Amino acid sequence: MPPLRRTFQANAGVMAAAPAVSSTDDTLYAAPADLLALYGCVVTEEKIRAIHSIIDSHCCRPTLWPYEYEHQLAIPADRQETRLPVTPVIRLLAAAGRYGYGRRDRQGYNHVYGNYNALLVLAGAARPQWTEISLDACEVDAATGQIYLPYSTLILPYSMVRVRYEAGYIEIPVAVKMAIVEIANNMAARGVSDRQRYAVGRVAQNFTSDSFLTPLAKQLLQPYVITSLL
Repeated sequence: MPPLRRTFQANAGVMAAAPAVSSTDDTLYAAPADLLALYGCVVTEEKIRAIHSIIDSHCCRPTLWPYEYEHQLAIPADRQETRLPVTPVIRLLAAAGRYGYGRRDRQGYNHVYGNYNALLVLAGAARPQWTEISLDACEVDAATGQIYLPYSTLILPYSMVRVRYEAGYIEIPVAVKMAIVEIANNMAARGVSDRQRYAVGRVAQNFTSDSFLTPLAKQLLQPYVITSLL
């Protein structure tokens, strides 16, 4: 990969990067004092960090804070765009692409490109090489992760792209803080057991769950779950 680049072009403008994630108090998704003032919920710092692990695992993210990612993505046939899986995108750091024949269902496109550019013979004669893509020629939508790419040096569209970028939330959304309260209340109600017992008169019922995530917590966290890397 080429060295890190510090330029960024996006529809939504340029956002400053947050500091690296550490173990200090300012990296908590919600401070204990804020949860007490906003929701009347008493949660210790240690429990909040435990809830971090539950939320990050459910969302398939290392953290919700800004973090550096690198993904290798396939470009759909006859398209010059793909989608970065982790959003919101803060800035692009580096990008490289390459052209390859790929699957047999792309033979029709290969034939057209071969008629247009004789240099395709050179591209298919050896292992496809990664070439740096100028970040000034790329356009990315920060909210959706949709990235638009230029043509390669062979005047051909890339079939693969590798992007290093920074993505995450500079401010933790309110819905995540509400999910923390919901998970904390569930942990306090259940303790160390995955069983809850309810009794009304002579009727008693046991309920079990495989997670501290309640249906409400899952609903609150749904917009932040990474579902696919394609």
